Amino acid sequence: MLLVYVSDLNFQQLMLLRFEKEGDIKGIHSVHVQSFETDQEAKLVDDLRLNGLDLISLVAEENQKIIGHILFSPIHLDSNIKLKMMGLAPLAISPNYQNRGIGSSLVWKGLYICKQEKIKSVAVLGNPNYYSRFGFESSVNFGIRSDFNVNPEVFLLKELETGILFGCDGIVKYHQRFNLL
Repeated sequence: MLLVYVSDLNFQQLMLLRFEKEGDIKGIHSVHVQSFETDQEAKLVDDLRLNGLDLISLVAEENQKIIGHILFSPIHLDSNIKLKMMGLAPLAISPNYQNRGIGSSLVWKGLYICKQEKIKSVAVLGNPNYYSRFGFESSVNFGIRSDFNVNPEVFLLKELETGILFGCDGIVKYHQRFNLL
């Protein structure tokens, strides 16, 4: 559990970052439904949770209300399946709480926990301008591709152990449930 004080010129907020609990499922689902155009990300989180995967699922809470969620799920590199990797997806913040640093706080906390769990690298499919602030870089720099048909510039990797991806190449594979998005 971590209390985080988020402040900018327009507001000040004390929020709690913590691991997901069983009683959070409806709140997490709601945050994803509010944050995306469809309910597919919310259903993805629900389905991954039911698959018994070793997930890292964190929430941001304010006044006992879930206002943000981030999920890390196991992925693998087809050329080195022993390399412990996680995929960051999805990240959702309730619309009324966006652009206040909550997403950044969840990403930083999630990366810290991944490192503590001996995860060697994290992948994300997202905006390079946003995720580069956390040390993510284009997968092209490592000779690694996504199994999704996306612009390689938006498939990003972060080494949690320096140099672990050196000399690696191949395709990152996500859980099959991601193919339904």
